[in-house]
Amino acid sequence: MLSGCRRTCIGALLLLVPMGCAKQQLTAAPTSQDAQPGPEGSSPDQPVVVCGPEASYGYVAREYVCPTGGNPFAGDVDAARHSRIATIEHSDSHHVIDVYEVPCADGKVKVHVDMYGCPEMQAKLREAAEPSAWAAALRAHHEAGEPSVVVADCAAQRAQGRGHVEDWYWCGVLEPTSHVLLGDRDAAVIALVGYCDSMAQTSPLRLDLVVQAMVALVGGSRATGRELRPREASDVLIDFSRACGVDPDQVQESLRQLSQP
Repeated sequence: MLSGCRRTCIGALLLLVPMGCAKQQLTAAPTSQDAQPGPEGSSPDQPVVVCGPEASYGYVAREYVCPTGGNPFAGDVDAARHSRIATIEHSDSHHVIDVYEVPCADGKVKVHVDMYGCPEMQAKLREAAEPSAWAAALRAHHEAGEPSVVVADCAAQRAQGRGHVEDWYWCGVLEPTSHVLLGDRDAAVIALVGYCDSMAQTSPLRLDLVVQAMVALVGGSRATGRELRPREASDVLIDFSRACGVDPDQVQESLRQLSQP
């Protein structure tokens, strides 16, 4: 939770968006229970398990076999690397699953690869869980009422790659919020879709990002002196919920629970 906000910001947000007023029909995101079992690599729940990014690229370039046979990359690791279309955080293992789109002769096939299948890579995951000074500085810019700095810093961090997990998380919370504070809600939604699309559809982090982004919006409005009206808060909550495929009522209920002593 952002320092200096907590219950006061949540309480203010609940006054702006009372329970039930943001209810809107949303398309339910498919769950892992809806998916039918498939071959290895066919889903985030059944990824090909390798050790490290080079092994991930190498598998797609050399070892993967299309349903009708063959591999269009024929060992070209660079082409395989560029076929990666997404990364998805698995809700159970919390591993980041790479998703590749392989142009097989009979159509494109999505291949899911987990590169954290060895002790060395799992140690890197544990290291990534350590506190990040960069993320602390990003929160400080937000709390100082500097949304332009937050947007620029997150854009630079994204250009360098995913980076520290905590950096990615706080950009997911604060970059969309900062776009709203700068008056660009479309950019806010696009940013949040990008962060949520990198997670498994059943990941609880989707709901958490929306909840924390809404709390940050109140804190950021106070820091910048920008008035947040009830209609705008409700609209943003709906937009953010849709971006991450979560129910706005769940967001409000989570906010209500966080506001309790």
